[in-house]
Amino acid sequence: MSATTTHFTLERATCGRTVEGDHRLDQDEDGDERRRLSDERYYACGCWALLHEFHDGGVSRRVMRHDGKVLIDELIAGH
Repeated sequence: MSATTTHFTLERATCGRTVEGDHRLDQDEDGDERRRLSDERYYACGCWALLHEFHDGGVSRRVMRHDGKVLIDELIAGH
């Protein structure tokens, strides 16, 4: 499993503001294939977005605005 965190300087947050923040990506190496396990973005304004993929193919996605409003909260079941 490999994890990388990068800092970005100008990206549009979920609230529409253009701000800096951090991007964290965790991947799993499965043979010759790399699977994204989690993709997380944290914005300086307080917004964040998370995407988690599970080994069974399921996906969980949450997007939160800096004022606490949940924009997306979904779980898609795998097989």
